[in-house]
Amino acid sequence: MKNFFFLSILATALISSAFAQGGTLLNSSSSDSKFICGESQITDYDGNKYNTVQIGKQCWTKENLRTTHYSDGTPIPLYADLVLETPCRYLPHNNEDVVATYGYLYNWMAVMNSVFGFPSASPNGTQGICPTGWHVPSDDDWTQLTEYVSSLNTCVCGGDTKYIAKALASTTGWYTSPFKCSIGNKAEVNNATGFSAIPAGQFLGLNSFDRFREYACFWSSTQQDKENAFFRAIRYDTEFVYGTSTTLPKYVGCSVRCVKN
Repeated sequence: MKNFFFLSILATALISSAFAQGGTLLNSSSSDSKFICGESQITDYDGNKYNTVQIGKQCWTKENLRTTHYSDGTPIPLYADLVLETPCRYLPHNNEDVVATYGYLYNWMAVMNSVFGFPSASPNGTQGICPTGWHVPSDDDWTQLTEYVSSLNTCVCGGDTKYIAKALASTTGWYTSPFKCSIGNKAEVNNATGFSAIPAGQFLGLNSFDRFREYACFWSSTQQDKENAFFRAIRYDTEFVYGTSTTLPKYVGCSVRCVKN
């Protein structure tokens, strides 16, 4: 009886301690609270919090990264012009005020935490710039996402399985378009997936067209060669996803999303 009384007191104390740490009983095999994709947030080194979304079997961040550091605290420099060989971040639309909403644009070297001419094939699951437990989506990850969305009747526009851009795009921020099934046409019905892609544009140099409010561009971890890597993008006046077989120079600035390991 005494042992039972002691164990009851111990169990009550453990439960009380768990709720004091955030309201969730901690798993005995992990120091982290239970993560539920779509409900839980993740946090980067700077303390920025990101909402998440479950799409098929994948869990994605539903906001663009805006970190200024890697997960080990190493800073990512901010530049005002194209940097060819070292990791850096850029301001979307050259405007610090929009970073809170649109995130930073990063060159591929920053995304991969590497130098120009990444020496080997980029393996799936590369953490790169993402928080611990997450990774930069590979070209295969992006294909898995788009193929899943194409399989859903509620995400396809006009009966064409390639027309899924509206299902991935946010409902605000885009220029308008007269073309049926394009993102900018009746944008209020966008975002069937909850992915919430926003048009942060690209960084192509201060004197170049940056496509802010027109274009959402996302890096993959998969490189084609020393100078180019694969990406995905959507545009306000089109219906489909770009980048399934094309690449961008690694010095270009694009947005970043992360996938849970």
